[in-house]
Amino acid sequence: MRTKYLLSFLGLITACAILSAQDTAPVPTASAPLPAPENFPANSSPAMTAANKIKKNETEISQEASAKVGFVFSAPLRQGGTKLGQTEEMNTSISYVASPRIDKDFLLRTGFSYDYMNTGKMPYPGNTLMPVPDTLQSTAAIIGFDMVISDDWLFRFEAAPGIYSDFQNVDSGDFNIPFNVGASWLVSPDFQLIVGGGFNIWNSIPFIPVVGCRWQFADSWTLMAMAPNPRITYQVTDTVGLYVGASLTGGSYRVGNHFGDQNGRPDLNSAIVQVTEVRVGPGVEWKPTPFLNVDLDGGIMAYRSFDYYRDHLTYHNNPAPYLQLGVTGNF
Repeated sequence: MRTKYLLSFLGLITACAILSAQDTAPVPTASAPLPAPENFPANSSPAMTAANKIKKNETEISQEASAKVGFVFSAPLRQGGTKLGQTEEMNTSISYVASPRIDKDFLLRTGFSYDYMNTGKMPYPGNTLMPVPDTLQSTAAIIGFDMVISDDWLFRFEAAPGIYSDFQNVDSGDFNIPFNVGASWLVSPDFQLIVGGGFNIWNSIPFIPVVGCRWQFADSWTLMAMAPNPRITYQVTDTVGLYVGASLTGGSYRVGNHFGDQNGRPDLNSAIVQVTEVRVGPGVEWKPTPFLNVDLDGGIMAYRSFDYYRDHLTYHNNPAPYLQLGVTGNF
């Protein structure tokens, strides 16, 4: 199983390298980005990039697409002090958003996202049951808007109605509508404050507030103190940056109607499982063209939990190494 995952990961790296090397290749993101207005930084967060598109958009529709693939090496799974077996993780995600301009200060956001996580369960001899799903998936629409409130403020609302489950016995109970709200305040060209939060009725804490900032405190240094990917970046050249950071991933999903029966825990049939994972480590970002950004990072998956909080049952993984590749395009 590990060999299959690694081959998939290396295959995507190769494909991305080929596409990045061909500047004239007909890739979906092949149009140049729009210039930023003078009072917004060109190298900014996604929220400020949206403001740039609103305030100086030469086309009626702006688009963004992203793809990520990651692999976490084998790590023991335990309940309390009892080790049940090993898990590996292969995760992939893709998203696409088109933003038609309604007027000079308002953009719709419409698109889709897909996320997939395979846990690669390997029970220890004598233990045939590991009550974590083999796979967790989500497929969702993206519906929202960006709105410029003033020269210094941008507001975003984004909902993701869709199916969040192990995709066993899918029915209406697997449907959920998490959403995010946030506002960006451009304090100065070098400092931006972000406030907001995410709402998910399936989470143990339905609303999680978020406060963060982007601070370019030196010519080549930028601090992105924002969930879910805080990092500090050193810009080596115009196209290459090095960073150290963390990422918080996961979500809440409903497992199948017979998941508990199959794992010796009937109380977990149709249960909600909340997955939380924290990764830390260094990475490199490469911008081979004005419209394409490639990120490669690795380090330690420091924490992962599968929390059936409504049933008062939690499983944890020990730390393990990870690798991840991401490609983002804006056009």
